[in-house]
Amino acid sequence: MSHDFAARDEILGALERTLLRGSARTSLQLESELPDDDASSPRPARPERDALGRAKAAAGHAASQAIFWGLRRAHEYASSKMAQPVVGVIDFAEHRCVQLPSGQSEAELIVGDERWLGAPGTAINRLTAKPATVWQPLWLVDLVRGVVDAREHPAQDAGGNGPRRFSATSDLNRAAEAVPYGMAIPPNLDRLDDLRNIPIDVWVDDDGFIRRLRHDNARPTTLMTSTLDLTELGIALPEDWSRIPVLAGTDS
Repeated sequence: MSHDFAARDEILGALERTLLRGSARTSLQLESELPDDDASSPRPARPERDALGRAKAAAGHAASQAIFWGLRRAHEYASSKMAQPVVGVIDFAEHRCVQLPSGQSEAELIVGDERWLGAPGTAINRLTAKPATVWQPLWLVDLVRGVVDAREHPAQDAGGNGPRRFSATSDLNRAAEAVPYGMAIPPNLDRLDDLRNIPIDVWVDDDGFIRRLRHDNARPTTLMTSTLDLTELGIALPEDWSRIPVLAGTDS
C-alpha cells in the first residue's frame, strides 16, 4: 500500500467526529471461511505400493477425509450461529458496549479490556470477568485510533454518492496507547512487526462520520471477518451499567 497520509488524516478526523457523538447503535457481523476441499485436484505421482501399503494409504486417506468433513460440518454449524448480526450499543466516552445475539438469552458486556456474559439485568458483581476479545465493537473502534496509513477506494457510485471506503493499516501499539486499558491481540499474529500492520477497512459517510468498520483476520485454516455497522449515532444509552444492560427493542 502506498502511503497516503491525507487519507489517514481523513479517517482520524472522521473518528474524532464520530466519538464526539458519544454513542451509537451497533450491528456486528462475524463471518468465517474455510478453504475448499482439494480432493479433486491432481496429486503428484506416488511410488508403487504393495497391497499392505495401498491398504494403509487408503485407510489414512479415509481418516483424513472424515476429519476434513467433520471440521467442515462443525464450521458450517458455527457459521450458522454467526449468520445473524449481533445488535447492541456502544458508549464511546466510557469505553464500553453491550451486545445481544439474536435468539440468545445471554448478552455480552464489554468495559475496556474486560467482558461479562449473562442474562440482561444480571448484576456484574455476580459474574466472572473475562478478558475482552477482538470480536467486539469496542476493539474495532479502538483499532482505528492506531491508523498509520490508508488509501481510498474509487467511488463505486457513478455520481460519487454514498459512503467513501478506505483500506487502512493500524499500529496496535499506537491504538493501545490512546486508551486507558489493554487491547486484545488478534490470534494469528506471531511477530512484533505484525502488530504494526493490522488491516482495517473504514467507511465514512457524506457528513464525515464513520459508519462501517471491517477487519479480516487470516488464520492458517480460516479467514475470520468482523464487520461493524454504526447504524445510528448519538443515541440514548442505558442508565445502569452495574448490571448487564437491557437493550430497548429486544425481546430480553
